Amino acid sequence: MEGQEITITYIMNAGGNATGTLSLYAAKYHEEVFESVYDELSANVLTEVSYQDGYVTGTVKGGKSGILFTSIPYDKGWKAYVDGIEKDITVVCGSFIGVQLDKMLTKLNLDIPLLGSSMV
Repeated sequence: MEGQEITITYIMNAGGNATGTLSLYAAKYHEEVFESVYDELSANVLTEVSYQDGYVTGTVKGGKSGILFTSIPYDKGWKAYVDGIEKDITVVCGSFIGVQLDKMLTKLNLDIPLLGSSMV
């Protein structure tokens, strides 16, 4: 909406400190591009998910081979198994667990040893 004017009002807390720095960031995105990326990412989703402390399992059906992104925070000790074979974990965006998938129907297990147990 080019040329549209907006007004932003920030009201200071009357009892608070009236000094400091206020930063404002604005961004815009293209709806068509967002929907295209969303459609592509949602083509390979983890279904039939089961989880408890220390593990997550699920199945990926359809789509293309590539990295399955999870919203699970990466931590040392996680192990990934794809169809029973251990795979390297890819750290996505410096924080999350990702796993390379090479075929269309895959059973994924993510395991982390219980805290306090040996990770040898």
